[in-house]
Amino acid sequence: VNIFIIISITAGTSTANKISNSTRPKVLINNPYVPQIASDLLSECCEIITIQNETREEILSKIKGVDALLWASHLKIDKDMLDAAGSQMKTIGAMSAGYDHIDLKELKKRGIKLGNTPKVLNGKELGAKFVPLEDADKLTKESDFIFVSVPLTAETEGMCNADFFAKMKKTAVFVNTSRGKVVDQKALVKALKEGQIFAAGLDVMTPEPLPPTDELLTLPNVVLMPHWGSATIKTRDDMAVLTAKNIINGLKGDAMLTPVV
Repeated sequence: VNIFIIISITAGTSTANKISNSTRPKVLINNPYVPQIASDLLSECCEIITIQNETREEILSKIKGVDALLWASHLKIDKDMLDAAGSQMKTIGAMSAGYDHIDLKELKKRGIKLGNTPKVLNGKELGAKFVPLEDADKLTKESDFIFVSVPLTAETEGMCNADFFAKMKKTAVFVNTSRGKVVDQKALVKALKEGQIFAAGLDVMTPEPLPPTDELLTLPNVVLMPHWGSATIKTRDDMAVLTAKNIINGLKGDAMLTPVV
């Protein structure tokens, strides 16, 4: 059995001593379900502001004057959100590998640092082989299982299309754990209905959540998950720790462990 993965890899003094206790920076955690370990790390040197319902309205009501954000949702960080925070806000830790919901142009314009959590989810025990995007033909023709784990970019949007599925084995299984828009969903439905591929497993789709009448929900050879493929205690804790450390480094003026901008 051949398994290939499309994946994108982004490449002594205590914290309290480097961030003055007299001016403890404020960090807004925008999701009430972020593991406690992140709050424990941040509260050593920061004032924590929490959210109860993870709504844009509640975040906007509490974001003014914060120095950093711990962002653990797919709500958008856009110009309005950044304006509401204020010019003092210079650090964002995204508790996700993807960051297509964050306006990078606005961050760069304002000099705001962003760190994410890449590599935490990398699928190693399977002995899978990495195949770069330019070798997609090799991937589609030879694989029994195809796992797509890429960021959503202009290059990757819609890359899994009718031509992609036509090249796959009829016995192959397609799995997407990245972003729904990486897949031409109509082409995927057609491939599943006509037996071009054997089955599909989707943790992401377009839109999220799917409307109850969506055709994907009627197919017997597809398994759908509500975008929680990373929801294990260890993985979430690892992501939370990395996010908190990125924020702490950003507030100290040090390089983030996994910077985006």
